Formats: sequence, C-alpha cells, structure tokens
Amino acid sequence: MFKFLKKIFYNSNLDFLNEGDIVWCKRYDTEDERVKIDYGHQEGPYIVIHKFLKKVYALACGSNKSLKSLQILKLEYNKHKEYALNKEGYIFVGKLILLNDKRFIKKIDQINEKDLNRIYKSIYLINKRYKDMKVKGFPKRKLKFYYEIGDIIDYNNQTFYINDKNEKYYFLTRVFESKKGNLVINNITYTFNFENNKKIPIQSKIKLLNITDEDMQNNIYNYLIKKRNKSQNNDKFSRGNLISINEDEFYYIYGEYKDNLLVYKIYLDRDRIGKMYKVIIKKGIYYTLFEEMKIPKSTDFKKIRGASILEMEAIKNERKNIKKISKQGKEKNNIIYKEYQPGIIIFDCETFDRYIIIKRKLNTIIYVPLENPTEKLEYTFENRCDFNYEIMEKMDKFKFKILLNKYYN
Repeated sequence: MFKFLKKIFYNSNLDFLNEGDIVWCKRYDTEDERVKIDYGHQEGPYIVIHKFLKKVYALACGSNKSLKSLQILKLEYNKHKEYALNKEGYIFVGKLILLNDKRFIKKIDQINEKDLNRIYKSIYLINKRYKDMKVKGFPKRKLKFYYEIGDIIDYNNQTFYINDKNEKYYFLTRVFESKKGNLVINNITYTFNFENNKKIPIQSKIKLLNITDEDMQNNIYNYLIKKRNKSQNNDKFSRGNLISINEDEFYYIYGEYKDNLLVYKIYLDRDRIGKMYKVIIKKGIYYTLFEEMKIPKSTDFKKIRGASILEMEAIKNERKNIKKISKQGKEKNNIIYKEYQPGIIIFDCETFDRYIIIKRKLNTIIYVPLENPTEKLEYTFENRCDFNYEIMEKMDKFKFKILLNKYYN
C-alpha cells in the first residue's frame, strides 16, 4: 500500500532529491529551445528549492555578478572541475523551474543551511515588498526561515539591524530609511544610529524587512569602526554636541568651518529678552535665540551631552522653518499644515510620544498613537496655532498600507 501511494504522489526518479541540493541539469526541454542557447551554456547548476507531491522545483544558478537586486544572491560552492563549478556562484530567485527526468543529469552537491535560509528570506521579501518582481510559479507555502546577523527587521513599528545574537537575545541597532543615509542595501538607503542599541528576547515578535550578504555586513562593520575611531579622535567637535565654557556658558554645535565651530547660544531657561525657541538635546529641554556664533576650536570647553540623530534633525528643521517664515514675513507659530501628510510620523515635543497621520482634509488632520492606532485624534490648523508636534519621519508605504487595512477597513 505504501509503495502504491508513493508511486502516485512522488516522481520516483527524483524522489531522492532534497531542498538545498545542487543538481546539474539541461537548460532546455526541447530541441528548439536548445539551439537558442549558446554552446557551453546548455547545461548548468540548479538548486532544489521546493518539493510538492510529484513535482520538484529548482532555481537556476550562474556566474552573474550583477548584485543590484534582491533577485540575485551570492552563494558558496564546493569546487567541481568536472562540472565547471567554481567556489562562488549566483542564484536567480525570480523564477522557479519545474525539473523533470529529461532535464536532470546528476546531483553534485548541496548548499549550506545559511545560504538556503537566505534564499527563503529573499523569496519572502520579493513576494511581500516588491510585487513587480514577484517570484513566479511558487506554490502557496509559508516559507520557514530563521533570523540572523545582518537582517533588517521591524520590532514594535521601529526598524532595527541585527548586529549580534545568542541563544536568548537579539542585539539590535536602530536604522531609518533615508535618501541621505549611510548605506544602500538592496536599493534602499539607510541611516544607522549606532548609539541607539537594545537587546530583545529571541521569542519577540519581529518581521523581516531586508537582508544583507557577508560583504555588506563587513561594510557596515567597517563603517562602525571608522565612525567610532573618528568619534574618539574628534568627538567634542561633532555636530549635535552641547558644550560649556567656564561652567556657565552653553553652546550647541551645528557645524564647523576651518578652525572654528559654528554654534548657537543655549540657555537653561526662558528668562531672557527676545523670543526663545525650545530645543531638545538628549531628551533635555533647552532654549535658544538661534544666535549664530563662531568659537575657535582651541577654546577650552567641555562636552556636556550629544543630541540624537532625530534631535539634530528637529533642531535643523526648526531653524530652517524660522528662516523660511522670516522671509515670508510670517511669525514662527504659523505652521504650514500642508507638510503634515498621511504616513508622516510626528512626535510630541513635551511627552516624546509618537503618532502617525492617517488622514488629512483641507486644514484638518487625523492622527493616531503608534502604540495604539485605534485612538483617533483630530487637529484643525488656524491662522495662528501652537501645534506641539514635530515631523519625525515618513512610514514606509507598504507598512502604512498594512496599518490602514488592519484598523480602518
């Protein structure tokens, strides 16, 4: 009875193959297809990626070194002279091939578990995020993969890079999608905030957003080392630092020019003449008139604390907004509400709570807390207002669409 069922549900000639096997096969089914393929390329390696009933699916491999897409992954082989298989190769994960007896020649090796895991993750990402590159011909199946160092993930609606792991924890570094980022990974540019780290239990609920290869992981590591070395040698001159002179004069560094630091004078309270603007540095609240000054680098001063990337951006945007409104002859608190579009994440300058705008109509916005997206808030901009929120970043379109579908459909 078992042999009868096996004959029905499996192709007995290919039943011995397993997922991850490297097989040498013909790249054609018919003679017409063969003559269209250059001599020397009519046979090649494939990797078995899926078995289902009588069918065995595989992905084609080659020597393509164009690594500009998630559809191309670099693999490691054991070298085979007989089959012209070099130590390194590349697999195209964009389309599955259905193997048959006529195409199959021989099983020659097997890829390592890590590479098979990366292939599964690549297929998952393509099908989830890049609809125009969706893997064709793949049966409906939940791909099982594990997370590893180098993965970019979503945890509690924030993006992180896994820089290390052990049996109990993932060790994460905060990253942001940004056009002016530090590193490009699969056509997405990221800014890495190496000062914002955390560890979470392995059992935590996380979602895969992107993957890296070993070369990119080395680039990130080298970038971190370079950044740390530069920080150690020149930390007190860095943009975003709050410094003090003679213990009672405070300045915020926003740039440098030759032998001078470009700074704003900072006050600890609002008890000054003139219109004071609030700035946040390492979650501490300070005040400034945005007086642009120069201080020689040779000045004897002490670093008090350094602002985070988001805080630096908020201060920069505040100054830019003041200059813009000043040119238009408007007061600072006349907010241009058109900047607040659906998908924009904003944060409360006093409580540091984060919200996302889900809808805007004329001069009214509807926004919800990121931690509890079911609680709707509404704000209408008037000619004069004191909207106590700053723009933080824009949520990825795909994640924003999921949020809307989950709570508001």
